[in-house]
Amino acid sequence: MKLKRLKTGKANRWKKGYSCASNPKNTKFREAAKNHFFSKSEGESNLTVEALAQHTAALSVEPQLCANSDDDMTIGRTFNTFATNFTTCTIPAFERFFRNFSANSDLQKHMLAIHAAAQQYIQDEKLPETSTSYMCAFMASLEGVKDVEMDVAATLSLLAKVIRKVSPEVLRAKFDEYSKLFLEILNTYSETNNVRVVNNVIGCLSILLRAQTESQWTYESTLHLFQSIICFSTHENADIRRSAQYNVSAILRGSSFMNTCDNLEEMEVSEDLKRKKQTVTFHPAANIVGKFILTNLKLATQNKNGNATLYLLIFLQVVIHSLPEKKLEECCAKVLGVMHIGDAVVNSRSLKVFGTLFSTENDKHLNSALTKETVEALINALTSNSDTQSSKCLKLVPSMNKPELCTVWMSVVSSGIVWHTFDFIFDECIKPLGEEVSSYSVQLLHCFKCVEKYLSFQFDAAWPYVFRTLGLFFSVLGKHFASDMLFCLKDLACKASQSDINGKKELEAAIGSALLGMGPERVMSVIDLQISGEIKEDETHFWILPLLKKFVKNCRLSFFVSFFIPLTNKCFLLIKRLKEKGNGNSFLAKTYKQVECQIWSLLPSFADGATDIKEVLRTEVPSVNPEKDDYANLIFAELIGKYIKCREDTRLEFLSCLRNLLKCSSSSTTMARFSKNFLSILFNVYLMKPRQKFPNEPPADLIDSGQRLAAFTTIKCYLPIVPANQLSTFFDLIMKKHNDKSSDMFKRKSLMNLGMLFVPYVSTEIIFEMYRIAKENLQSQKSELQKASYRVLEDIIVANTDSTNAFIQERLEEICILLFSTSKNVVPNARAPRVKCLSKLLPYLQEDISDERIHSFFKHLVGEAIEYCGRTNSTATRKAGYTLIRDIGAAIQRIQKISFEDTFDYIMDLLPSFTPIRDSTANVIYVLTILHFMYDDVQTPKIVKISVPYIATLLSCGNNYVITSCLSFIRISFSRCLPVGLSDFVDIVVKNIVDMPSHDRLKFRRRIRDILSSLIRKFSGDRIKELVPEQDPLQKVIANLIKTDKRKKKKKMEQEKEDSDSEYETFGSSPPSDEIIDFLDVESSHKITSKMPREKKLRFADDVPPQTDEEKYGFKFDKSCNKFIIKENWRDKEKRNWDEDYDDEQMALDDIIGMKKESKVPQTTQKKRKRNLSDKNLQNTLVSSRVLKSAKSAVV
Repeated sequence: MKLKRLKTGKANRWKKGYSCASNPKNTKFREAAKNHFFSKSEGESNLTVEALAQHTAALSVEPQLCANSDDDMTIGRTFNTFATNFTTCTIPAFERFFRNFSANSDLQKHMLAIHAAAQQYIQDEKLPETSTSYMCAFMASLEGVKDVEMDVAATLSLLAKVIRKVSPEVLRAKFDEYSKLFLEILNTYSETNNVRVVNNVIGCLSILLRAQTESQWTYESTLHLFQSIICFSTHENADIRRSAQYNVSAILRGSSFMNTCDNLEEMEVSEDLKRKKQTVTFHPAANIVGKFILTNLKLATQNKNGNATLYLLIFLQVVIHSLPEKKLEECCAKVLGVMHIGDAVVNSRSLKVFGTLFSTENDKHLNSALTKETVEALINALTSNSDTQSSKCLKLVPSMNKPELCTVWMSVVSSGIVWHTFDFIFDECIKPLGEEVSSYSVQLLHCFKCVEKYLSFQFDAAWPYVFRTLGLFFSVLGKHFASDMLFCLKDLACKASQSDINGKKELEAAIGSALLGMGPERVMSVIDLQISGEIKEDETHFWILPLLKKFVKNCRLSFFVSFFIPLTNKCFLLIKRLKEKGNGNSFLAKTYKQVECQIWSLLPSFADGATDIKEVLRTEVPSVNPEKDDYANLIFAELIGKYIKCREDTRLEFLSCLRNLLKCSSSSTTMARFSKNFLSILFNVYLMKPRQKFPNEPPADLIDSGQRLAAFTTIKCYLPIVPANQLSTFFDLIMKKHNDKSSDMFKRKSLMNLGMLFVPYVSTEIIFEMYRIAKENLQSQKSELQKASYRVLEDIIVANTDSTNAFIQERLEEICILLFSTSKNVVPNARAPRVKCLSKLLPYLQEDISDERIHSFFKHLVGEAIEYCGRTNSTATRKAGYTLIRDIGAAIQRIQKISFEDTFDYIMDLLPSFTPIRDSTANVIYVLTILHFMYDDVQTPKIVKISVPYIATLLSCGNNYVITSCLSFIRISFSRCLPVGLSDFVDIVVKNIVDMPSHDRLKFRRRIRDILSSLIRKFSGDRIKELVPEQDPLQKVIANLIKTDKRKKKKKMEQEKEDSDSEYETFGSSPPSDEIIDFLDVESSHKITSKMPREKKLRFADDVPPQTDEEKYGFKFDKSCNKFIIKENWRDKEKRNWDEDYDDEQMALDDIIGMKKESKVPQTTQKKRKRNLSDKNLQNTLVSSRVLKSAKSAVV
């Protein structure tokens, strides 16, 4: 059935433009809603004084007004909070409570009332307001209200805050009285659901027990009090359990007679007391804790209570370093017995207990015998169990580097489930042995054979781990036991030729480790790499070529000459034979051509760190082209030169080989003897024209630009070792060809670049010759030649050698005059190197120059810097201009010997006037912005008072370029300077923004929004809102910015509240906590959260997607027992808080550096192009901003 189409007609549609202006006629509901806000109510209001008083009384927060305000002025307050109306206490213990007081909490209102009563009692008794006085008042109050649960909770909460600040002598004197009261309250409220009361009582008892002396622990009453805390370490409630475990650990490790052991040398005590204190290694109550754990762990195991077992293991992990040696052995044996049960989560926690035991270095109760016995028993327990999850936790244990434990660890290999732990084993046990590893040859080779037997096909599923382990053996032991590993290496080579083998990447990494550890000669002895023409047979071993290129280094170069060069000859002959048959473009010919190139690509790797360079360079190599006499009976050095000169397909490899040979310090003398031959060839290669720029030239005379750059880099590496007489000869030849009138412009520029490389290594006379030629070329209008001349001059200035320094000191004035005289005819491409020359000349200025001359000189430099900061210049030119401004400041401070403030004022006097308004005005403002950024701490009020108001008035000038610079200046100024210094100019800036023409405000709305956001953060939104007329569209923008700022502050406060320290003092590491949840249990719904775990999303496109359940959903799932393992983190990960002011100045600096000409295109197209430009020039922009960021530090 065909449906009838509805008639649309001309309905009320949205107008084109802003969505907020849509439907202007249908505003019935909007008007009705507006009438309810900010309108006067008709008739009598219910909001009377009596109603307000009743409301305040109901909240119990009626403020107490002071009779005399002058008393407050004389007393003074450290902080002013809501609780200030109720109490004047300034003890730091209650500061956090007063600051975070909430009137909606009944408990906190009771706490405030009890605190006020305690303060009144202290004042009536004329006692000093100290922590001791408040503790005594709270204890007296606690004894009177111990039957009222709310009052007990409030009093204990206050007491827990202040008892930490009381001296130990007071706690010892009141121990009997206070402990009896605390124990009575603990027994009364232990069965209730009031967690706060129980936790606070346990905390107070812990601090009370920690303050006692060692003799006090000999009494049964003290031990009974301690046992009452231990009983809560296996409580069902997680908060109570963690609190008890933490406080027990704090008592064992933080008691007063144990804490003083570390500071005895600094205290004035007797030698007998020091000797007595130093003998206290373990707490007297540590045996009670060990006995409690052993007894309850045995009962939990017999009753098969998994939760209780896990709680006890967590408790043991917390206190394991505080147990004496005897109890520690018994606990380790018991934990090993628990691991035989086979529960995955319990085994994982047990291994974490052992990881904690071995994690502390130089532990007093960990001797070698105990460590070895524990490790042996642990390995036996693991190898007898097929649980893979428990075996993965084994890496937490190996933190011992005892060589005798090596065989114990290696016995785990027979289980086939802990391969991934071998990297830890090698790092801890074998690598520290060094050359002494040969003395353990029997044990280590036995371990190697145990791993080797798993190469059979019945263990193919575990081959990735086997290959990785064998790679560790090859890299660490291959140098010492190479002959015993060749058979295994041959087996690996046979497997590598198979394409569908499991663990291909791990196998290639293992063979690469063999290349590093055993050397390429031994590895190639078991790999039959041949070039016979039978592609099916030859290609089975071509896989080794990429591995050789990647892993070979520090070996004999002669092996490449004797083994691989004959293979290239065979490839050459095969290709030639195929060409003669007319099959030059066949697949077979292309394959062997590629193999030949791959073999030659191995040459740089063999040359990297070669050990026999001196002998190889004069070694005769096999003929690479028997039919040509030029390639017959060549030595290796001649072969390199021939291939660089004639073989374009392998030129890059030979150039890389030459650079690697030059890096070896032992080969400098040998390479210097061949410099005449090599440099001549390299010069000819560099002087060839690039194929990309001269496509119409004959192909034989062209070269790729990448090869020219490689040749230039090789020449630069070669020149430091060339003898001085040869340098002079080469330089004279280069200058002779440069002065030849028949040479074209490209060749002359290339010769200038070559001559530039000789500057650091030649005498003053040769430098003068370079300077003379560069001086002549500066008058030329050829952009490339002029740019090359400025770069030569720059290299002369920055060379920092004796000859260049002497030359510059002698002709400094002449160079300055030359640079100033050529300022008008400089081409755009040469501006950046020219500004760099001016910047590099400043350190050479002497301090004895007259003030008039130096002022004129700096004024000219500042004028040029301003000219080069404009939008008509490239990014490199603008960066050089800003760097020149920075260096001018440093030079002024050095020559004039003035302070930072005077330096800023001096530069401000050098700036030209802002009038008349034109594009150069924007350049001056940009320079002023950079100065404000560099000298933000030393700006004088006079400069700020002049610059900020005047620049703000330029916002209405109508020149878009000037407006952009003004907005950037305002943004930098208000983000860098203190609010106090700019508070007087907020009204002026906002008023001028409001007075801007509407089309300018629309065009620069983003910049204006960012400025308003910065002003709101610094000077409050209400003040900014009052400066804007009510009907102005900026009112809505400001309202949205205020809401955004409030949301950010609220989010930041919530984050700080989450990350704040707990109510208990921190001691040692945070206690771990794991919960076991059996979803088959009926009561499991009470132990899990009602929210579904959110699946993690990929943040970036190149992120690795989650693979395991823990990565996807935040917890693991054990399939063997059908349980989720939910781990409760003690603290969330810290999130990065971005600084808005830093973002403001970063974006403003990026605007200054990355200025682009505004194009007259539609708005959507313009946005798209801006985004593309930002992505393309992202790296350059970041580098530019870093240059400006370092400006201030460079001036300092």
